[in-house]
Amino acid sequence: MPKYIDHHKGAVTLPPAVAKQMVDGIKAGQKNPLGVRGINSFFAKDEAWCVTEAPNADAVCKDP
Repeated sequence: MPKYIDHHKGAVTLPPAVAKQMVDGIKAGQKNPLGVRGINSFFAKDEAWCVTEAPNADAVCKDP
């Protein structure tokens, strides 16, 4: 499956519970309804990068 890097400029700080849920989902290999699976994420100040596997680029950009 293709891999993508999604960049979020101006990202806000996530509440700890939301960040934990995101990390737990990545570790569990969960896919969203569009078939997108998070592989890893990186944060720096107000930016974030998410590495994902997805059937296509449109699936990465859509919010299920």
